[in-house]
Amino acid sequence: MNEDVIITKIEGIQEQVDDHETRLRHVEKINVENKFQLLNIEKTQQELKCTLLEVNKEQSDSLKIYMNNMTDLVKQNISNKQDIRLVDRKEFWGVIALIIGSVVTYLVE
Repeated sequence: MNEDVIITKIEGIQEQVDDHETRLRHVEKINVENKFQLLNIEKTQQELKCTLLEVNKEQSDSLKIYMNNMTDLVKQNISNKQDIRLVDRKEFWGVIALIIGSVVTYLVE
């Protein structure tokens, strides 16, 4: 009878061990799935970062071209007129203020 009790206890312990192993495998499976999802998220973030850097470079290049064109136009306007009247100076500083404002707005974004 004593042997039957021991055998029953051993079988109960074996069932507990099997149950714990099953749970552990399930936890490991979920851990692997979470790692895979995290890698996908990191990959997507890197792709977005590259896209944003490309767009930022394009915008920066466009802004440089725009500013160069505006500066050239202002220089031509000044060189075409021999004497700069007060109105012309106000227009010049207005254009410069517009350019500076657009640059600041671009940099703040």
